[in-house]
Parts: sequence; C-alpha cells; structure tokens
Amino acid sequence: MNEKSLPTTESLHGHIRQNGVLPGPDKLAAFQNALKLRDTPALYSQENAPVKIACVKFFDPCGSWTWYATEWDGKELCFGYVKGHESEWGYFDLRELAEVKGRMGIGIEVDEHFLPQPIRERSRSQSQGQEAEMEMGD
Repeated sequence: MNEKSLPTTESLHGHIRQNGVLPGPDKLAAFQNALKLRDTPALYSQENAPVKIACVKFFDPCGSWTWYATEWDGKELCFGYVKGHESEWGYFDLRELAEVKGRMGIGIEVDEHFLPQPIRERSRSQSQGQEAEMEMGD
C-alpha cells in the first residue's frame, strides 16, 4: 500500500470529488485519483492469479454498463471485468469513459461505496460455449 492509498475496508466516499463534475478532463482526474487511492495493481500483475481483485467500480448511472478495474497502467488504460451487452474481461480506456456524456449528461461515475473484492471466473462447458461469468464475493 502506498502512502496515499486507502485501507480496503474504507470507502472512497469523501476522498474523491465527482459531484458536479461533468464529462471531460476533471472526470478523468477523478477516475485516476480513485485508482490511486485503491493502489490498483499494474497491468498484467494479476494475469495468472486464480482470483483477481476488483479495486474500483465504474458505472453508468443512467444505463446498465459496469466496469470493474483489476489493473491499471498508471495513466489511462485499465484491465478488468466489463458488464454491458456482454460480460467479459478486457481493456478499457479511462479517457473514453471520462468523455461519455450519457443520457443525463453526467457521464460515468465511480461507485464511492464499492470496496475491493475478489472476482472469480468460471467457464461453462464447451457445449455451452466459453462464456465467462463473474462471481463477486468472499
């Protein structure tokens, strides 16, 4: 844990400023600050781990998309689990997320009350395809 990170039992509420922050550079800065406060691991550091830790949750308050960041390059690229039209592991660009206006114009938000937690990946049988599912919990 670096000197500016929060304990995993403490929420981000009160530590990041996102009220009234519209999509753009300030939103990107709020996203980056949340990832820093959570001491999000570097890209590829959890690659071979059987259980990955979701450090920060981003969500669309006017839609159904959710991004769980497990790794970060320290700038604008994250890796994690994305739930949208499909649910899958992949990379997502923070700058792109920060620019999304959404239906109400407020854009993507950080879930300030989300605490880091494990993500377990399960594969269905080959007859059902190689879909991945996410199981949040202990």
